[in-house]
This record gives sequence, structure tokens and C-alpha cells, in this order.
Amino acid sequence: MKPGSRDPSKVFISHRHEDSDLARAWQQLFSGVSAGQVDPWFSSDDRPGAGVQSGAWYDQLRKFLEEASTILVIVTPGVVEGPWVVFESGYAAGSSIQTIVVYYFMQERHVPDVFKTQQLYDGRDPKSVLKICTDFMKRLSAREPPAAAIAAWDPLLRDYLARVTTELERSAERALFHDHFHQYDAAEGMKGKWYSSWTQIGPDSREEIFEVDNLFAWTTRDRIRFVGTSSKAGVDQLGVSARYYPMEGVVSSACWVALSYWSGGNMSICGTVLLRPRGASGGLLEGSWQGYTTPDINKDPAFVRGRVVLARDKDRALNYWQAEATAI
Repeated sequence: MKPGSRDPSKVFISHRHEDSDLARAWQQLFSGVSAGQVDPWFSSDDRPGAGVQSGAWYDQLRKFLEEASTILVIVTPGVVEGPWVVFESGYAAGSSIQTIVVYYFMQERHVPDVFKTQQLYDGRDPKSVLKICTDFMKRLSAREPPAAAIAAWDPLLRDYLARVTTELERSAERALFHDHFHQYDAAEGMKGKWYSSWTQIGPDSREEIFEVDNLFAWTTRDRIRFVGTSSKAGVDQLGVSARYYPMEGVVSSACWVALSYWSGGNMSICGTVLLRPRGASGGLLEGSWQGYTTPDINKDPAFVRGRVVLARDKDRALNYWQAEATAI
């Protein structure tokens, strides 16, 4: 289809299946402000004969994309975990399709970079939503909507915003984990190399060094990840994979870190770690750990608990527990 030949009433709503209620809210809003001239299409529309029908679903998806003059992209936390919204918005970017990116339940700076080539709109902001509707109707009718018509949209906008509020309440768990529980900005400052020193607290409360390792950290939007290089006695006998162990978890707004760890090889080890920042430099994390493990691969794993420190400086990590004992 040649540029400029698309039907201005054809609107494609790109969304994750979990966000079908938001897609429906936009469908009803566009239909309302256009007085029924527009009936946007979205894949999870469950009305009879609407949405993706059984059969060649990819061909149907491609057909609606090729016909659309406008694509409205719904961006919520975790949107890049699946391929289709990225694919559909990428298709629109390479075609003569007007693209509108609307984000929900996150701050604008947390919108994935893949969508930032377009103007971004906050789907919970009445002014942003009104601007989308006004600009869309201007393209549809090739003239500015009359003030009286815009005023008549007020009940439609209120209904849309009520639906968004309801969806926020329903998706509170998803929003919590993607935008509130794991603080991506705080985790960003923890990326890179760390040195660790782990202690073991025995049944008699005596404490001794359990293991000394180095780790490398990076973060996604959803979690922080560490890979440690094990220094267990005899670990080289088990091959390269056994030398490394992964840890994964989340970072709070106060920069506390909660992790789980497990074996990267054929040793049965697993456990949890809780860390909190020490000092103001951001280069020191101290906490506790527990789990089933062993300092020597020739010994059976057993339940162990102790303390751990992560430091950017190697000497500080190596000497931390000795220095603390001296200070006490």
C-alpha cells in the first residue's frame, strides 16, 4: 500500500494480552469521540467476529497492520518481555503509519528505549489523553474539532479514566514488581565488579571465613543479577560450569538487596542473601546469608548461615570482618 493511501478511520491498538482492558478503553474512547466512524482493532477483542480469529493469525495481524493509518501502542511495565508489541511498533515505524505511544503505571524515563523515538503520552493524564483525541480527530476530518464537540467528549474521557483506574487496581501486583519493588535506578548504581567475603556462624556462635569470591552484577528492568566465581576447595574438578554461581533478586528504594542463589553446575547448593548499604559511597554492601552449601566439594552440602560483605575494593572485602572484629 502506497504512503498516503491508508484509510484514516483504521486504527490498530498494539498491546500485551494482559492489557486488553486498556485496549478496550481506547477502542471505546476513539469510537465515542468519532461518533462511531472509528472502530479500532485489537487482537484480544472478544466481541463476535472481532480480534484475531482462529486460523492464520499472523496473516490477520499483518493485514490489519497494513490497512491501519494509526497505531496506538500501549506500554506497561514488562512490555518488552514479549515480542509482539515491539514487532508491531517497529513495523509502524517503518511504514506510513501514525504512531501514538501511551504508557501506564511507570514514569516516562522508565519507558523502554525502543519506544522513545516517538512522542510519549501518559495514559493517566487527562490533558495527554485529550490531546491524542483532538489530534486524531483533526487527522480524521482534516479540520480542527469544534470546541462544542470537544466539550461533549467530557463524559467519554471520564469513563476512560475510570477504566484506567480500575485497571491500575487490578494490575497492582504487576506494577509493584516492575516499577516499585525493583528499583531500576538504584540497581543501575550496583552494576559492575564486586568482591565478596562470606562468613559461617557455627552452632557455638563462633564465626569464621567461609568463602572469598568475586562477582559481576548487572540489572534488567525487573531484577538485579550477579554471577560469582566460586573459590570452593576442589571446584576445578567439576569443570568450568561449576566454578560459577548465579544470584538473582531485587533492589529496594533504600538500596537493600534481596537475592536467591543456586548452583551453576552439578553441586546441589541454594540459598538466600539480604544486603543493605553501608556508608555513603555506594561501594559497600553488608548483610546475612543462609542456605545449603559447602566450602569443599568433597563434603556434603549442609545448612549454613553467616554474614557477607560485598565491596568494590578487593582489600576492603578481604579485610572487612577482621577490621570489624578489631573495632569491636
